Amino acid sequence: MRTEEYKIMTINQFADYTSKTYNYSNRLGNLTAEAVGVIKGEKHFPVFADRIIFKPLTKSKPLSTPLFAYAEVFWSWVINTYFMPVPQYRLAFCEGYEAETGKNYDYGTAVPFAYGEGEQLMNLLEFFRKYPDENVKIDDYLNYCQMFYDYTEILESTYFQTHQDLAEELAMQILVSVLKGDQNYHYENIAFVCNESGEILRMAPMIDHEFSTYFMFPDSMGQHMYWFGELERSIEGREIRADEYDWLVNETERHMMEKSATCLHKNLVYIREHYPLVAEEFLRKLSRFENDLIEHKEWFAVKKSPGYPDHANSDAWMIGKARYKDHDEVKAANYEVKYGGPGKKIKFDTLNSLLIYDVRKIIQQIKQVERGSVYMSVEVEIKLKIEDPEQLIEKLEGLGFIKGEQLLESDTYFTSENHDFVKLGEALRVRQIRNVDTDEISAVITYKGKKLDDRSMAREELELEIPDAEVGKTLLQRIGFYSVPVLEKKRWYFRRNEMTACVDQVTGLGDYLELEIMVETEAEREGALQRIENVLVSLGYSMKDTTRHSYLSMLTNQTCAMEVAHEHYI
Repeated sequence: MRTEEYKIMTINQFADYTSKTYNYSNRLGNLTAEAVGVIKGEKHFPVFADRIIFKPLTKSKPLSTPLFAYAEVFWSWVINTYFMPVPQYRLAFCEGYEAETGKNYDYGTAVPFAYGEGEQLMNLLEFFRKYPDENVKIDDYLNYCQMFYDYTEILESTYFQTHQDLAEELAMQILVSVLKGDQNYHYENIAFVCNESGEILRMAPMIDHEFSTYFMFPDSMGQHMYWFGELERSIEGREIRADEYDWLVNETERHMMEKSATCLHKNLVYIREHYPLVAEEFLRKLSRFENDLIEHKEWFAVKKSPGYPDHANSDAWMIGKARYKDHDEVKAANYEVKYGGPGKKIKFDTLNSLLIYDVRKIIQQIKQVERGSVYMSVEVEIKLKIEDPEQLIEKLEGLGFIKGEQLLESDTYFTSENHDFVKLGEALRVRQIRNVDTDEISAVITYKGKKLDDRSMAREELELEIPDAEVGKTLLQRIGFYSVPVLEKKRWYFRRNEMTACVDQVTGLGDYLELEIMVETEAEREGALQRIENVLVSLGYSMKDTTRHSYLSMLTNQTCAMEVAHEHYI
């Protein structure tokens, strides 16, 4: 992940909810964008000085209310502040624009171009139609509002498989899209920046944040709760009941919703497994965002802009659809009677309370999937003593391992009179982790089962994230477990694809290397062990150099030996 490109702003720069006014007659020109998905047609966005685009709210766009514009301002600021550089949206008016176009309001947002002079965009739909890929069923693509999109096949495409840096940038964008509950994060909203000859230069920054679940129904709490539930359900990935979406009469829409219902979970798991460094970086940034949401919720308050529309009717778009898309004035007139009028006044205090609550809830869900609130797997691991950590690190990097974070880990192991983990060859521990670079502290409870073979340290692992290490220790002690001496180590993480290398400096034991692959099933264990052995040989070692003893058992045995020697001396 090219983290050096992600320049984070200081937090004292808050979202700006004041509005900017332009005049359509003063535009430098119109940016013409051809919508090539299901919703077809040309969009003419006025362009003003300093490469500023006016993006109007549209009368025929589903669920369109003034909060669409507020969502653009809120999320562009949050993403730019905590995750990655993106163009900053402003609330804006464009006088004369509604009179000119009819189907658009003269209010919306203003945003700088997402690319520079002499550059152009190529979205994913355009790319895969130009360069077909057998892994991407691009003809099945549909641009549909209120739908989540499965990006696993995009990441499996030949292009992203062979362009790791771009794939990592896309993976980060996908994770952020899940956070903001984007129900319209389709292939036309993700693009490459190209030069004039069409050569791909980089991924374009994220744009178009309006379909954020948290902002979509300011006039209907029932609708909000339903669609927020759909967001939660897609992240969780619960199985679909056979009749769950039978209320959708249109068969195509029903199949789309069935796919949408679990795809965010698929995206999260895929990124966790195939792009672990991206997932970890995202979680670090997410933790900072979450902490500020808790400690400084006033920073995130959406503020009413003076003069900007403050009433909402999320059904009014049906009038515009009938008039401007269906060209049916009779239907439009009927909808005017039913959905016309100013709508409900937006209660910003209610919006802010609900926004903070909902976002924090989704953060917890994402963390559970990405880290594993309870994550069971098979840990395939070898361990060996090393003499020169610096030389070994050079060899790892020469093999393509990427250096990650440096952590200080404090492990407290537990046992009991009724369940002797040491004798059984199992382990139960509470681990406190401090990131040396960020000073962030986290904690997990881990259970490790018996070793599954006589060559490695492969075993079943069950891990639970906890809010505080002391809480975990106290809980175990209260139910009859007692601790053994604490094991402390400094650990440097390195990763290559699914393999993790840890260079450890263990207090009282010295320097060690661990090579580890996590697999989902026992059947995958032997193949993973072979891949680890191949790396081991490339480093100049063999399986004969490894040990099957845990750090705890080595430290315990060393302590016992010292005690025996001391007694003999006395």
